[in-house]
Amino acid sequence: MVKDAYYFSHDANARHDPKIVTLCQNHKIAGYAYFFILMEMLREQSDYKISKKFIPAIAMAWGCVSQAIATEILNEMVEIGLIKQDENCFWSESLNNRMLALEHRRTILSEAGKLGNQIRWENHRKANAKQSQPNRSKVKESKVKESKDVGIPANPKIKHLSAVYLTPEEHAKLIEKFGKEKTAVWIYDLNNYLMTSGKKSKSHYHTILVWDRREEKRHARPTI
Repeated sequence: MVKDAYYFSHDANARHDPKIVTLCQNHKIAGYAYFFILMEMLREQSDYKISKKFIPAIAMAWGCVSQAIATEILNEMVEIGLIKQDENCFWSESLNNRMLALEHRRTILSEAGKLGNQIRWENHRKANAKQSQPNRSKVKESKVKESKDVGIPANPKIKHLSAVYLTPEEHAKLIEKFGKEKTAVWIYDLNNYLMTSGKKSKSHYHTILVWDRREEKRHARPTI
């Protein structure tokens, strides 16, 4: 079993969410337990969705009298807007967004680790080269250093998902401006756009900023 099999982020003020408050008005404190037990069960699924054929298992986890009561509570959660459903499954958009952000951060850390190892190896190679050739002139050493540095950009871009490239500085600026979850959503949307349209962009960072400004202008338009 993986180390974080049961991990998902949980806001400290979740009990004040109007949707959860509504559920608790109908089921007392048990409503709070129903929701977060369901979130734990969704988190355990590979795609963060749970099949409706597992309603009996949900009912057992909730300690409900019957499957019919569990179904009523699930439908109530859908009506309130806490979860979504289709013909086959239940899922939570909020949980999906949180897990997308978590998986995205893991990808960033993995890529940063690979880049760090590459830079450390290159620095180690340079140090060994200088030690083995101590009698070279300063001019020659400078030329060798320049030739070895070719292909290693000062601020390399890291790949996010399948098609989005951002420097660590650009990614940090987006998180500072939008927060981690919103940044992950922007990267997800841009990745889908690039993959489906086949179009290219010189700066994915500036593309996200332009999209955000367009969205702000669209929301700022007065309605008739």
